[in-house]
Amino acid sequence: MIFSSFMLSISHTSEMMQNKMMILTITTVPVFDNIDYKDRVLCNIHSGDCEVFYSGQNQGRMDNQLTEAVANHDTFRVYHRRNNKVDYIFLGETNLSDIVHYRKTAIGENTSEEERLQIHLYFPFNKIINRQLATTYNGAGKFKREIFRQEGLSMTNNVNIGFYQSPVSQQNG
Repeated sequence: MIFSSFMLSISHTSEMMQNKMMILTITTVPVFDNIDYKDRVLCNIHSGDCEVFYSGQNQGRMDNQLTEAVANHDTFRVYHRRNNKVDYIFLGETNLSDIVHYRKTAIGENTSEEERLQIHLYFPFNKIINRQLATTYNGAGKFKREIFRQEGLSMTNNVNIGFYQSPVSQQNG
């Protein structure tokens, strides 16, 4: 099963730092192969396990936040949807992540998709939630605002940017 957009929220749980959450949003067209560098959610129809592949930003200005989250084995909470006209689905959370490949060009330079950072997240079957959100909001950004509410983030966040970071006292799932 492949979805066209998803949202990652990354919970930083290192004992050395304050508990933080970062949310990243992605919108893309469906991808039907494993060798492409596009963002995608792939689910195994036999085992029920899922994998998420995420390519970093075009200019990579915030990619370090993703590489640090992978290095720290932080928890990734993933929201996905088929297109930008429907509610998100909470896929689940995992701290099973690795880097497929690092960015191949300097930060600040435009890149092709295959030159960007790419991370891989693995969700065992028992970590899959697949809970549909039902937004109670109207207007532009209504679907992201529902995720902000679910994750305890400020409703004043700009829904048009990709990263959201905020201290979090507890995770909602």
